[in-house]
Amino acid sequence: MAGLLQAIAWLLLLAATPLVLLAALVGCHHVLPDVTWGRRRPEPATRTLEEVSADVRRVSARFHQEGMRHAQYEGRRQAYDRLLAEAATMLEVDHLLDVLPNGSHLDDERRRVERVLSGFGVLTPV
Repeated sequence: MAGLLQAIAWLLLLAATPLVLLAALVGCHHVLPDVTWGRRRPEPATRTLEEVSADVRRVSARFHQEGMRHAQYEGRRQAYDRLLAEAATMLEVDHLLDVLPNGSHLDDERRRVERVLSGFGVLTPV
């Protein structure tokens, strides 16, 4: 079995060598596939600020409702924080919404970002 695996490894090495040499000699980046080595490429922004603002207002109304169960509150809080972070990033407003753990510091940061976004007209004043 080890001999078979070794033979397969040699065949793969022999098959890949001409491609690597060709890419090195020609300098053509199209010969080898583009490899990011585990990093994800950033997705281009496809949503407009108006779309994000509408989502922020919609989720804000649901997030600020009273009488939710804990799981419902957590789901809405996470969605709301992601939308606030997206809007703040689009408007180049610094924020810590995606790095702070859940708790009073995150609540304070959320209120701060809400006030800033209200100034931009994304939210109605909170």
